[in-house]
Parts: sequence; structure tokens; C-alpha cells
Amino acid sequence: MGSSTLKKWIRDVQKLDTVVADTIDHTALLRENERLRLDNLLLQEERELIKNDPRRLSACAA
Repeated sequence: MGSSTLKKWIRDVQKLDTVVADTIDHTALLRENERLRLDNLLLQEERELIKNDPRRLSACAA
């Protein structure tokens, strides 16, 4: 077997390793983005509740 064949196999494996690592990182980023979206929705709902709380308005007026 020639050295050029071995070098080609090594390059092919290195490319696959890079693709797998990128895919794992991409999946982790997608999960993190989804978690942050859910957190953001919860915070928006809480903000609306606080903003529309009638007790809060009367306490500020007193």
C-alpha cells in the first residue's frame, strides 16, 4: 500500500471528525436557543402580569 493512499485515508477521517464535532456543537446550540426562547417567553408573561397587576397600581398611588 502506498503512502499516498494512507495520507488520503487520514485526510478523509480528519474531515469526518470535523463534521461530527460541528454537528454536535450545532445541536447543542439549537438546544440552548430553544431553552432561551422558553425562558424569554416566561419572562415576557411575568412582565405582563406585573404590568397589569391592579394591586401594584394602587400601591404606587398611595
